[in-house]
Amino acid sequence: MSFSSSFPATCGIALVVLTCTGVALAQPLVTGDLTLYYDFDDNVGGQILDESGNGFHAEIVEGGDNTLLIDTVDPLRGAAAGVFVQSSDPLDVPVYLDVKGEDITEDFPELLPTDAITMAAWLKLTANMGNDQSVFQARSQDGSFSVLFQVQADGRLRMTLREQQNSITVANVRVYTDGSTDNTSAPFPVDEWFHYAGTYDAESKLWALYFDGDPIANGSGTGEPIGDWGGLPSDFFGAGVGAIYDSNLRNLDGAMDELYVFHRALSAQEVQTLYAPEPDGAWLAGLALAGVWAARRTASRPPRGIERTRGSSKGSR
Repeated sequence: MSFSSSFPATCGIALVVLTCTGVALAQPLVTGDLTLYYDFDDNVGGQILDESGNGFHAEIVEGGDNTLLIDTVDPLRGAAAGVFVQSSDPLDVPVYLDVKGEDITEDFPELLPTDAITMAAWLKLTANMGNDQSVFQARSQDGSFSVLFQVQADGRLRMTLREQQNSITVANVRVYTDGSTDNTSAPFPVDEWFHYAGTYDAESKLWALYFDGDPIANGSGTGEPIGDWGGLPSDFFGAGVGAIYDSNLRNLDGAMDELYVFHRALSAQEVQTLYAPEPDGAWLAGLALAGVWAARRTASRPPRGIERTRGSSKGSR
């Protein structure tokens, strides 16, 4: 792929990345009621930048040998993907992204997915390590985990949503990639990219789970709203990506790209849009909006290959 020299100079480094990788600088494929969007293309000052427009940048937390690598060689979309590398030491703090859910709960409650939610992400996991792995989770102010999107040790996909008061379960889904609860021959794949999404709407009470863009299970929940992301006052954990800070060691081990959280339930067509690759050249329309956006992205573009980020460390537990 080549580029004309007539592009603005501010896009220079970004365009080099495009030339080397043959992919577009990622922008949200679906918008409207978007709460979080982490494309892993930008890591600045120990943070993965939120490209939803809300500015909810996630702090990279690392402990012991656990670390987040930035892979610019094999991202699913855009310029990079995040690779969560977890150690086998249970005393190490897992590597994860701290979304600061307590701050969002206090300052921007209208952006919380309490009445409806969609979570979607691309994953490329290492061989199943025999433990559940957390994709996105949130903890409400009463201490219960209000949102749990996980891949299970037995190969199933999980979505569990709880109402804040008394930890009432709103929806609880654990299925294999064919939508069954018992077909052990249809687990999520390892060492290859797959797309995972779940939706819920309190008004309609309907939930749905998707694998590689296709609906594989659906049903009705209780219709209750989902708990907030406030977290316990004594616990820094309000919402996070890649781990649950508890004794169950539900730590993600592998690559992630294009994580979205909406405060509405996306339609099946919109989930398919998140899954489907963009047509060749579709990204060019985005260059019309380059300017400051492209210049910001060029400021700290990592070199090609995989490199370690500079996240924080919160010691051992």
